[in-house]
Amino acid sequence: MVKRIHVLLASVLIISTVSLLIASCSPRTGPAPAPTAAAPGGAAKPAELSEWDKVVQGARKEGKVIVYSTAPGEMRTALQSGFKEKFGIETEVVSFRGGEMGAKLLNERRAGIYLVDVYMGGSTTPTTQLKPAGVLEPLDSALLLPEIKDTKLWFGNKLSWIDSDHTLLMFLGFPVPNLGYNTAQVKPEDIKSYRDLLDPRWKGKIVMNDPTVPGTAAKGFSVIGYHLMSLDYWREIARQQPVILRDQRVQVEWIAQGKYSVLFFPQSAVITEFIRAGAPVASFTPAEGTYVTGASGNLAMVNRPPHPDAAKVFINWVLSREGQTAFSQAFGRQSLRLDVTTEGLDPVALRRADGKYFMGSENEEFLSKQPEQMAVAKEIFAQFLK
Repeated sequence: MVKRIHVLLASVLIISTVSLLIASCSPRTGPAPAPTAAAPGGAAKPAELSEWDKVVQGARKEGKVIVYSTAPGEMRTALQSGFKEKFGIETEVVSFRGGEMGAKLLNERRAGIYLVDVYMGGSTTPTTQLKPAGVLEPLDSALLLPEIKDTKLWFGNKLSWIDSDHTLLMFLGFPVPNLGYNTAQVKPEDIKSYRDLLDPRWKGKIVMNDPTVPGTAAKGFSVIGYHLMSLDYWREIARQQPVILRDQRVQVEWIAQGKYSVLFFPQSAVITEFIRAGAPVASFTPAEGTYVTGASGNLAMVNRPPHPDAAKVFINWVLSREGQTAFSQAFGRQSLRLDVTTEGLDPVALRRADGKYFMGSENEEFLSKQPEQMAVAKEIFAQFLK
């Protein structure tokens, strides 16, 4: 009996083995499983990272990005908090006026010091100082996110490059209210034209942002003097005995205090801050119009950056919808991105279809003439300069 059981078990085993052999030789009826690539040591090979993911990974290892900027207070806070929250990377923002920043950066380069990754500020300093000195590199290869390169999302269906080499990109674009005023001393109907400021009632009542140094005032001087009005207009303004001051916060403080009634060329972020705080100040554009600018809303990548990946991530984040919303709201001025809200922004500084705007102030040809035109401003207002 035992012998018969052994024989039966042996038969079953033989039949099962034959069946398996037949099955293994039969054609497959379903798709073959995809082979898994083995990494060294036998482990499965991980999915390959995209270029953006690699840059973000490298940026996190670098840990921070250093930005030289002309953007004041609220903008620095918005950039630092938003970028760190998104990527966990520190942002060190060092603020200057444009000309001061250019001098500092060039002095560092001459000493062989490479501290900064990104420039964010006006267009004059990088065009007339930094680019000629070979400090900037083209930005095209640093733009990685598809939403940035999609020109349909930008005003004019294009990226607004300042120069033909694409070293400087403008991301804000708003009409500059060239005049600020004390709302208790000046009524909107008092000054409708730039020429209204030639009335004797305003003599000794005008403070002016310094037009002899790169920045908002120098550009405003050039646009009004060479395109909207004339240099003779500025000579007549000089007879009104304006006070010329470089401290852009003190200028607005004096207007808010009523020490002076009218301010030529208020710094956009500063006057926005005072307006939001409820100070008796406002800004406006006379009938002859103004120019469209990016103010501190221009980006450039400095060559030989100490944190190259963090610089790229920062630039892409700033130009994204999220970054533009944060910057535009903090700065109080309109983005060139069309999908960024203008809610809460001063209507005076929004682009309008019927607005009179000089559109040529943010190109290399115009900016290259700025040093010569600032020299003219220095000649006209020499007696008021300290």
